Amino acid sequence: MKRALAVAALLLAAGVADAHTNPARRSVALQAEKDAAVVLVQWTVPSGEYGDAYTATASWGRSTAGGRRALEASLAAKAIGPLVLTLDGKPISPRASVKLTEDPPHSGRMAVAVLLTVTLEAGPHELALGLSPGTPELTRFVFVDRSEGRASLADPEPSLLDPARPVRLRW
Repeated sequence: MKRALAVAALLLAAGVADAHTNPARRSVALQAEKDAAVVLVQWTVPSGEYGDAYTATASWGRSTAGGRRALEASLAAKAIGPLVLTLDGKPISPRASVKLTEDPPHSGRMAVAVLLTVTLEAGPHELALGLSPGTPELTRFVFVDRSEGRASLADPEPSLLDPARPVRLRW
């Protein structure tokens, strides 16, 4: 009887440990340049069943170029889909580069990094970066100023993006 209880306890502990999941993560870095803004967005799939589906797709996708492109596109859409970018009050579609990776490296947990580049014409500008209402994941935020004093945030730098309050960068 004791042996059966010990085996049951071990199986239960393994099930509880396996049930632990990590939520999806999004991180956004906004870098101001003298004549551009660069936005780096990373999105990591959650662990659990949803993450397992992406891992299975990734295993298949690595063997075919079309599968890899489809996976990159799917993860990139998750990464930047909720972002709202405007320049001088008008929506923009910046140039984008996508890189599929794992987070942490060699873990099998898929992630994507999307680099968005917004080139600016001469003169004053305001870039607003926000999230669509109802975005489920917390989105970490960091600002880097490489503009040599030409750009500044309109408000104090938040550590998390708030869908109700976009970050505004002025040149």
